[in-house]
Amino acid sequence: SVSCACAFSCPTSGPSAPAPCPSAKPISCRLYPIRASVLRNGLTALNLHRWDICKCAFEKGAREKVPVYRFLEKPLTDAYGPEFYAELCAVARQLAL
Repeated sequence: SVSCACAFSCPTSGPSAPAPCPSAKPISCRLYPIRASVLRNGLTALNLHRWDICKCAFEKGAREKVPVYRFLEKPLTDAYGPEFYAELCAVARQLAL
């Protein structure tokens, strides 16, 4: 079976597991596969990056009906705030995503 673990995840068991695992990853790593870029008008665009190495994660999300924005709730909330995330969920519901 194919493993969907991120190569940059903290180990959770074994001799190399930190206690506790620090959350020192930059927000850009925590948001991946969502990529943020600042537009010329100052707004931030959030785009989904589909990379072959992440294919099994996208397939698992589709099977389990967990869209990327739901899987990344904490990093999205950390980066843009709870109001943004609530609005994102409301728009997704309206679009039936």
